[in-house]
Amino acid sequence: MLVEEHTRRNITARTAEFPPLFISALHWHENCEICMLLNNSATFLIDGETVNAVPGDVLVIDEFVPHQITMTDKKTDIIIVHMRLSCFIEQGIRLERIKPYISKKEIDEIPSLSEKINFILQTLRSEDAIIKEPKENPFLYSTAASLYYLLMRHFSVSGHSSPKNAERVEFYNITEYINANFKDDITVNSISSALFISKRKLSEIFRKFAGMSINSYITTLRLKNANYLLMHGSGISEAAYESGFQNLRTFNNAYKMQMGISPTEYIKNNCRGESEDETL
Repeated sequence: MLVEEHTRRNITARTAEFPPLFISALHWHENCEICMLLNNSATFLIDGETVNAVPGDVLVIDEFVPHQITMTDKKTDIIIVHMRLSCFIEQGIRLERIKPYISKKEIDEIPSLSEKINFILQTLRSEDAIIKEPKENPFLYSTAASLYYLLMRHFSVSGHSSPKNAERVEFYNITEYINANFKDDITVNSISSALFISKRKLSEIFRKFAGMSINSYITTLRLKNANYLLMHGSGISEAAYESGFQNLRTFNNAYKMQMGISPTEYIKNNCRGESEDETL
């Protein structure tokens, strides 16, 4: 099951386990998301920019910023923290934008910063409660705020453009339509007609915010869905056709090109089990 927008107003922290070759849909949140890789590497696409992250790196994804993640051929654990920046603004404190990618090397160059970040993350993970208002768990609220302030102190960037401008809203609408209809035989032409946007404008807006073409994204979603079906017991033919591929040859070629292995090898290497839902 795919999602378009994650509307989360709560504050929460957890360790998410992602299976090998997991691909998320492009999505966004009403809140800010801070991630740290614990093991293995992963590729993040944040607002059209690609980041190849390794363990110890920190990703800061701003409110309403579209993002996607692709895992390697190994299971990957990521600490994920969600928080509403409006909570902090309500306290009368001016927030600055944090750079979206902070490498472990940058963190380690500042004495004791890595130790502080890890301590806060471990503290957040030990608090199981998910809250919607600070008064429900002031400890969790203040700890999440401490993490944001700590990163902001060392890695803020100038300027803070409004993420919900007209062009970005059009991008949201395009992405939502593709996420909902990728299993059908959709094309740039059909999407253009359905959304009443010219093909040129459609392609330009999507590439600007997603960092890839519409056709590439459709293929990514189909492969993501196929992986889910394969992991849960479907055969190769069923997974291909149920995900929107018109024939097995196209599916096999696309799969090997993006995943680096064949669908048969994927089934062989990965036991059937639960996969992480779209949570980033």
